[in-house]
Amino acid sequence: MSVIKVIISKQCINCSFDIVATQFYNWLKTRSKDVMLQKLGCNGDMEFIDINLWWSQCREIDDTESPRSIIRGDSPYLYIKDVEEKEDHLLITTSNYNAGLFSKLFKHVEVVPHPYDPNEIRIVDNIKEKKYDIMTIGYNTKDDHKGLKMTRKIAKELNLKYIEISNECNGEDWCYKFMSLKREELYQMIAQSRFYLALSHTEGFGLPVLESMIAGTVPIFVNGHAFKEYAEGIPISAYKTREDWFGYEYDDVIEAVKYVLSLDEKEYKELSERVKRIARLSFKPEKIYEKIYNLISSYLHYPS
Repeated sequence: MSVIKVIISKQCINCSFDIVATQFYNWLKTRSKDVMLQKLGCNGDMEFIDINLWWSQCREIDDTESPRSIIRGDSPYLYIKDVEEKEDHLLITTSNYNAGLFSKLFKHVEVVPHPYDPNEIRIVDNIKEKKYDIMTIGYNTKDDHKGLKMTRKIAKELNLKYIEISNECNGEDWCYKFMSLKREELYQMIAQSRFYLALSHTEGFGLPVLESMIAGTVPIFVNGHAFKEYAEGIPISAYKTREDWFGYEYDDVIEAVKYVLSLDEKEYKELSERVKRIARLSFKPEKIYEKIYNLISSYLHYPS
């Protein structure tokens, strides 16, 4: 078997995407000794990278030097327009929503979701106390695609015990700088929250929602884009305003939050356990890694 060169684009350090990419590489090493890791660059057999970034920085290089490279990405935006010819590389993305967007760019598109982090279960199962009503996590952009403005407004209006992990902290005691926490600290905070409010206008997957489900922290989520495919919890009505953007109404969001806060202890526990059970059954790492490995083997003509 030829060496599989795995490239992980380090757009963020200690973020969820980096964790799942690194864990897949570590798993792949158990299947083959001929695996090489390169944190940055192009020209790999498999590249964990933002899809739009690959298109702008690696496409021409890979077309020449790695004509059968495999791209693993969950970008929720489609920036590239007016494509004359689709790429022959294989894209393994994380949702049918994303596949619909990027099938305009690639001839070969497969959907395999992200797995959970096994280390999270070990941590969250030891957390018994719920300190916060609601939390959210996200690296926001100028267009507020994570919906943080509305999340904060609702937390303030309802006087909630709220924590946020984002790139928009300004010294508030309820806000923690994005990627500043150790993974153990992050998972502990998720497990200490009763609910996770996920108001993203677009997501190709949304790993923090999966992380909340694994902990039994119930997501209140926009019922659109990738969330509609895999999230479990309390959905919020949403409507498409463009190909890669979903809108929703403030009244629908605040009513959903008021509803979940009114649940009694038994109702909450049943909902929490259901969400946790479904997530732990549906996103097992071994099962997902095998799917990706089989796609790699088939596409690169390696024996499976």
